[in-house]
Amino acid sequence: MRIKPFTAIMRYIVAAIMVVLALYGLYSLLRPQQPAEPGQKIEAVALSPISRSEITRQLRLITVERQYTIPVVGRSYKPLPGPRSGVLGQVVRDILGNRDAVPGTTTNIVYEMVTTVTVGIDLGRLTDADIVNGDTVTTLTLPAPEVMTVEQDTVNSRIYSKDSPTLPYLDNSAALLQELQRKGKIKHREEAAADEQLMARARQQAREALGALLEKVHPGRDVRILFHDAKKSLPPG
Repeated sequence: MRIKPFTAIMRYIVAAIMVVLALYGLYSLLRPQQPAEPGQKIEAVALSPISRSEITRQLRLITVERQYTIPVVGRSYKPLPGPRSGVLGQVVRDILGNRDAVPGTTTNIVYEMVTTVTVGIDLGRLTDADIVNGDTVTTLTLPAPEVMTVEQDTVNSRIYSKDSPTLPYLDNSAALLQELQRKGKIKHREEAAADEQLMARARQQAREALGALLEKVHPGRDVRILFHDAKKSLPPG
């Protein structure tokens, strides 16, 4: 059966139109994007905002640790009779210049205290005002790093006589040791609070932990991290 000339011509026309449309579509995909004309409005697609609850639900504390070995100096002595020990005790104290120790019994000691100090950022203190969401950018202002705990390593800590450091100091009372430990914890806490490298590690750890979390939940959102004690972003890791 022969195809009518008109039907064959229509098929050629339809095929030619389809080829032209295909070529135009390919050209549209491959051609470089032209910059927007002056005054032309470009609409940005708003991403889902970040909320405080989603952060605190996943992370409560972000911490780092560091070990310190800082000596605490003290002294041990045989005490003189106290004021309540009677007339004889008071007379002895008066003769010796009202001092506390029996002359010749004072020993200077060193307590070489080893601790593990934990510094962290408490995300429970994060407020809604600390999170500023734009269409595609979020600024988080986190609480400052702080010393969380000071844990003493009693196995590796040691006490010795400052006057004879090669010999262990054995004549220490429980009360004296407790006092040295109390002073030592205060000293170690102050040392950690002033440790700029440790605080910087805590900030970097916060940036990395939050970055991994928020990048997974909010792909494409630009998260900038500030801290209440230093209003500047952390450098890229």
